[in-house]
Amino acid sequence: SVSVPLPNNAESDTAGSNAAARRQLLKHFNLLVRRTDRIGIVGPNGTGKSTLVRVLLGLAAPDGGRVRQGFGLNPAYFDQQRSALDRQSSPWTILTDGGADMIEVAGVTKHVTAYLRDFLFDDHKMTQKVATLSGGEQNRLLLAKLFAETHNFLVLDEPTNDLDMETLDLLQEVIADYDGTILIVSHDRDFLDRTVTAILAFEGDGKVSAHAGGFSDYLDRRMKAATRRAARAESQKNGGKTGGKNAGGAASKSGAKPTGNRTAKLSFKDQHALDTLPGEIEALEAEIATLEAQLADPALFAQDPQAFNDAADRLAAARSDKDDRELRWLEAAEKAEALAAEKG
Repeated sequence: SVSVPLPNNAESDTAGSNAAARRQLLKHFNLLVRRTDRIGIVGPNGTGKSTLVRVLLGLAAPDGGRVRQGFGLNPAYFDQQRSALDRQSSPWTILTDGGADMIEVAGVTKHVTAYLRDFLFDDHKMTQKVATLSGGEQNRLLLAKLFAETHNFLVLDEPTNDLDMETLDLLQEVIADYDGTILIVSHDRDFLDRTVTAILAFEGDGKVSAHAGGFSDYLDRRMKAATRRAARAESQKNGGKTGGKNAGGAASKSGAKPTGNRTAKLSFKDQHALDTLPGEIEALEAEIATLEAQLADPALFAQDPQAFNDAADRLAAARSDKDDRELRWLEAAEKAEALAAEKG
């Protein structure tokens, strides 16, 4: 697991920092990123998405757990603040380091003018100071700089901000041709659907869940899960009303027709439920934990989509079975308590 300091308390992040000045952004979090993975990171602002990226890149240290980087890892980082751009330099000098007019991109030599045109720069913009460029133009320049470098792990933090549709299309094409690993933090649903094959969702309270597919697939699963929970809650509500009516009816009948000296007791079915359901619930909880651990590995979907779908279906069934058994145990326990109260 990894515990991460609160971003706006980073300046006070020392070994002796008071725990009260920190907030745990991640709890029990484990992630294995493999070569060619394409992972999108989503969640509300302030939940720790950018902090996780910085921890994975070694730019910030976790205050619990550890990060292991693979051999030969060569990362490139697109950050929201565009800190890699010298605002007093021009796009031309940033790409050439003030040297020759030719640059090498993915093993191919290109003239810097032609390369900047690929990123939709007009010729007169190529020699302007970065500080005079718009936010969208600065983002395009940072992307051009990153893709002119050699790396095998590309991390993009909100890369679509201020980009027009032409640049978005260009970025999607460049990502599609990239042969390394990609991590993208974004709120752009359509962009993620077009570029990633797995989602890490920050859901608050330090919880991060992994899902196969794009952002739309993730939302679809959430909606279906919410629908199932609502249906179960409605079923329990209706069942409780029915149970109350039956109990009332039974009570009125027992008042009209006394049963004599016969001692009231639990039925065999209810007693059996009290005896056996706790063990069944415990077994289901263990199975659910195992399935959740399997589905948390993004590589499962890439290597065996059918196994992932089977595990997801079984997880949904196990959760439903657990809910049903807990409800049955609760009903039997309530009956036992009522009988104990009558005897008392």
